[in-house]
Amino acid sequence: MGIDTEYLEQLKGLISELRDLLSAIEVESDGSINANINGTVDVDTISIKDPLNDYRAKVDADGKLHIKNDLIQYESLIIRDASNPLLKASVDGSGRLLVATPPATPPPLTTPVIITAFGTVSGNVDSAYTITNGKSLVIGRLLAGSQEANSACRVTLYDNPSGDGVTLILIATLYVNGNSDKFDLSEKITGNGTHKIILRRTNLGGGSKEVFGRFEGYEE
Repeated sequence: MGIDTEYLEQLKGLISELRDLLSAIEVESDGSINANINGTVDVDTISIKDPLNDYRAKVDADGKLHIKNDLIQYESLIIRDASNPLLKASVDGSGRLLVATPPATPPPLTTPVIITAFGTVSGNVDSAYTITNGKSLVIGRLLAGSQEANSACRVTLYDNPSGDGVTLILIATLYVNGNSDKFDLSEKITGNGTHKIILRRTNLGGGSKEVFGRFEGYEE
């Protein structure tokens, strides 16, 4: 059975029309494709746009298309540094993204105050700082770290207005065990010559272990 010559001619015509249509595709200034323009087209990029909104597809530095699918649930997603793929983002135990921020730079005409304590602790160890008379101490950060053990350690920052080391007002506290942590705050306290800040390191378990504590700020 032969093929009807008329059908062959029609098929050739359709192919010729399709070839002309593809060769006429051009991209407009807003990135959309217009297939109704005649002429030869030579483009380097084509923008993919949502038909109802002015949303465009995105690609990464390697030209890979970013795809969002609300029907797909990922168990994990790794965020890497664009320049160094060995650097990865971290999250805490609750799944919150950990963001490192540099310590605040003391403003001009102020005096930096940094109190650091490190060593073995078997109970409580206090490190006191007396605020200069007539100055205001601005505390910006509490840092803590400890050796890993069966029980955690606690690093606490207290306000001690009387300077007796007994009447303490809690400012901030961190619990650590084989790790380090920090807490950013903005606490401003005016000194009178006796007003103190107490940095207390506490071992909540038996024996002794190394505990680190530090607070940073400035006097103005």
